[in-house]
Amino acid sequence: MDVELKETNVDWHGEEGKQYRKETNTRNGINRAKKQKQLTVAPEAQGNLRFNSEDFLVNDITSYIISTSNAKQDIRINEQDKTFTFPKKKGNYVYMLELQTDRGYAQYVGNVVIK
Repeated sequence: MDVELKETNVDWHGEEGKQYRKETNTRNGINRAKKQKQLTVAPEAQGNLRFNSEDFLVNDITSYIISTSNAKQDIRINEQDKTFTFPKKKGNYVYMLELQTDRGYAQYVGNVVIK
């Protein structure tokens, strides 16, 4: 199942150096994620990151989930094949992805339920 994450904070240099900037605070990003269609996954299910286009050099990827009690848990991403494993604890989570590239910074959010 493909799930599209929503942009929350972006500072990006696009084609021909054109700058694109979008700023929200973390709370707004979390609220935006909660309004998305839920992705239901099994505990410890495998995930895979895919980008619409990858005409940029990835310098760093940070990935984590935030539970309904605001507890944060890092999710390690294999940088070679961009796979990761969801946590085994069941519950509702906001998935956060932060991407540092040679073109700038982008943050994305998603709504995940582990059942």
